[in-house]
Amino acid sequence: AGVAEIRRVAPEGTAVGLYIQTHMEGKQLDHRDFYPLWDEAQDAGLAITVHHGSAGLPPWGLGVFEMGGNWFQQHASVFLYEQMRAVATVLGGGLLERYPELRFAFLESGCGWLPFWLERLDHHSEIMPMYVPELKRRPTEAFLAGRCFISFDPDEVALTDVVEVLGDGQLVYASDYPHFDCTFPDSVRLVAENDRLSGVTKRRILGENALSLYPRIP
Repeated sequence: AGVAEIRRVAPEGTAVGLYIQTHMEGKQLDHRDFYPLWDEAQDAGLAITVHHGSAGLPPWGLGVFEMGGNWFQQHASVFLYEQMRAVATVLGGGLLERYPELRFAFLESGCGWLPFWLERLDHHSEIMPMYVPELKRRPTEAFLAGRCFISFDPDEVALTDVVEVLGDGQLVYASDYPHFDCTFPDSVRLVAENDRLSGVTKRRILGENALSLYPRIP
């Protein structure tokens, strides 16, 4: 169904990407059942945007049942857990090698965790290479090569630290409007007035990087 939908909408020229959960029907993003979808998305020039959000429906995030319906715990942790899972799956599963033109974006879970997670994945790829046979580069190198992106929270304190450690080429703006935890309509202002970010970085993370993620934007 997903392949058919891409074939239907891509020729119209209005679609720039497709949305998928961090896992579906017990299968992670590197499962072979998703290969036809990735093939079609790459051929159409569509980005893969990854976001966990079940709205109380499956697919369930890690630890949801153990938290017993505590939304504070779920909202603070599960979005993060799930995107960490997705990053590890895309990189460790060799999707960037298998699909040399496909772009991935990991959205609405903040960015402050990314440096330590990539460092951890680097280490594990060195000590457990037998589990990532399709991974041809260190995970950090693969993520920063220009086809992986991550959104940041406009009021995220760690944003400037991520820029310092990893650079600004992979960061994209997301307002998260109209969700209850968004900073809209002040989200752009918070970034524009952040005096710890250079003007060049602000231009990149507020717009230019998004054009790299979504080249089908006119």
